[in-house]
Amino acid sequence: LTRDIVDGMGITGVEGVFRRCCEEAMRVLRKNKEMLLTVLEVFVHDPLYKWALSTEKMQRLRPKDSVTRIPSLIDGKKNLETKAQTNGDAQRALFSVKQKLQGTEFERTLSIEGQIKTLINEAR
Repeated sequence: LTRDIVDGMGITGVEGVFRRCCEEAMRVLRKNKEMLLTVLEVFVHDPLYKWALSTEKMQRLRPKDSVTRIPSLIDGKKNLETKAQTNGDAQRALFSVKQKLQGTEFERTLSIEGQIKTLINEAR
């Protein structure tokens, strides 16, 4: 949350309507977490969906003046991730979403209000 965004929220900043809307959104997400996780689980088994960035995409996202280069070719062949690695990435991402929906942050279970407070403080 940049200073400009917080200033645009008015005199209450993140403590007013923004916090209440975040809390309500988290309530809805937690209430419907099983349905949401079921939908996300489909992507774990989708062989066409890539969970990790390809080396080419990382090159494009990296600033042009960056000195570090990521090799995109190994022995003249593209470096492709194995299905097991991709599935591992998908499982980790799904686990992370599941933890957030349960309110678990840093191995502590938080209330909705506590979780939103933590997320807003991280975003500042």
